[in-house]
Amino acid sequence: RELFLKGEYLKERHCVYISQENYLRIASVVRLLNVVTVGNYLDNILSHHLEEFQRDIEKIVEDELLKYNQLKYWYYYF
Repeated sequence: RELFLKGEYLKERHCVYISQENYLRIASVVRLLNVVTVGNYLDNILSHHLEEFQRDIEKIVEDELLKYNQLKYWYYYF
């Protein structure tokens, strides 16, 4: 529970678009819990997902970059 309900100030933010359906679902949960903002909740979920699946993501990207001999650029970003 605490994993996704951490409310930290996001110093550097970026706008992303999600479907209206997902926004309404997330906003209703966040509103009921009244602990974090929608942005904090989504950022926590994304951070967890990226950490949990980092190896899988790296493997997929490496395989794709190897096709185009661009692997050296990947390590700069991730």
